[in-house]
Amino acid sequence: MEKRVVAQLLSLMDGFVARGHVIVIGATNIQRCWIRAAASGRFDREIEIGVPNTQARLQSSGFILARCRLRRIDLQEIAELSHGFVGADLERSGKRSG
Repeated sequence: MEKRVVAQLLSLMDGFVARGHVIVIGATNIQRCWIRAAASGRFDREIEIGVPNTQARLQSSGFILARCRLRRIDLQEIAELSHGFVGADLERSGKRSG
């Protein structure tokens, strides 16, 4: 279903004529995604937001775990062991173990 929706959106974008300030934003969390290949040349810019570093993961885990009643948890250790994780991954991991 999603491929058809994206294909339809991209085909409609092909018919755009300069009509003022039209902004289309697309987002995906998959690096090598068919959407990126299909949309090639249709967007003026591509902005890549990489995975957070240790400090950002430390802040995310503190924010996510602030609502939890946990004893003796080392947020610094979590941040160091969770390379490649984003906030959603950390939150999902916390829900599974809690």
